Amino acid sequence: MKPDDDYRLKITLDNGEIWIRGNKQGLEYLSKASAQIIGKTDPAGHIHIMPEMGNATIGSKKARIEYSDDPNDYK
Repeated sequence: MKPDDDYRLKITLDNGEIWIRGNKQGLEYLSKASAQIIGKTDPAGHIHIMPEMGNATIGSKKARIEYSDDPNDYK
């Protein structure tokens, strides 16, 4: 899924706090991309958000969003 031209999404760190800032299209992209990985426990169960992949604006921190149904991941 490729974002459209009006897409804006940026992930930053500010005093140890993660900020995810997006316009309507950026947050919709993040929502849809997250929904697509639900239930996938193979390598398709994650997405990378980073400027190099064209799904984050310049200056954004790299992020990995991953699905997990393993209770040990939440201890």
